Amino acid sequence: MTITHASSPPLASTIARVRRTLIAVPLIAGGIALATLQLIVPWGERNQLGYEALAPIRDAAWTGIVIDSIAMIALGLGLSLVVCRLAPAKGAVWATVGAVLTSAGCVLFGLGAFGFATLVWHATDPSLVAPAEGAALLEYAVASPQHAMVFQMAGFLAFTIGTLLLCVALLRAGTVTRWLPIAVIVLTVALFVVPPRVDDFVQAAQMLCFAGIGVAYLWFARRAVS
Repeated sequence: MTITHASSPPLASTIARVRRTLIAVPLIAGGIALATLQLIVPWGERNQLGYEALAPIRDAAWTGIVIDSIAMIALGLGLSLVVCRLAPAKGAVWATVGAVLTSAGCVLFGLGAFGFATLVWHATDPSLVAPAEGAALLEYAVASPQHAMVFQMAGFLAFTIGTLLLCVALLRAGTVTRWLPIAVIVLTVALFVVPPRVDDFVQAAQMLCFAGIGVAYLWFARRAVS
């Protein structure tokens, strides 16, 4: 006697839909969170890492950087998985290499940023460290990045290269509208040539494009199933 499971196809479809959502939502949410943080800049002006600049905003800076770190990891891992799903054949090599670099980069960046945020929060607590000593500690940390900020720097570099490769994979695969990966490439290049405050707006737009890739993935998967 053969036993049939009539509920298996609907169950498999539900599981597939849940899996798609689980990898797309972190990408979309991470992109929106990162774009928002770039616009409100809770950590103060870019590259202002001295005691006088950070002490007045120590709580906001710590909170903002922690959220930024978590969102970066969520975005990087989500983007890597999404692009690998969108480029299963054409562009697969680009997607695989890009996913490795992007995943490693976002984790390194998140760890480095969180570590530095925690150091800043403790060093700027006058009840724990005298202001003069806290200022000297921060100055030393910035001047000696190999023990703190090097992870963030290496992570940013790997993430940047990895996301560019993921964009090439999407262009090769042709599974999402081409303007999304092209926009990411253009905005990534612009990050290195525009003034500091404009840089924040450019990066916010870049993060929203990443979120858009997550939305496009859900739309593409839905159309493929139907």
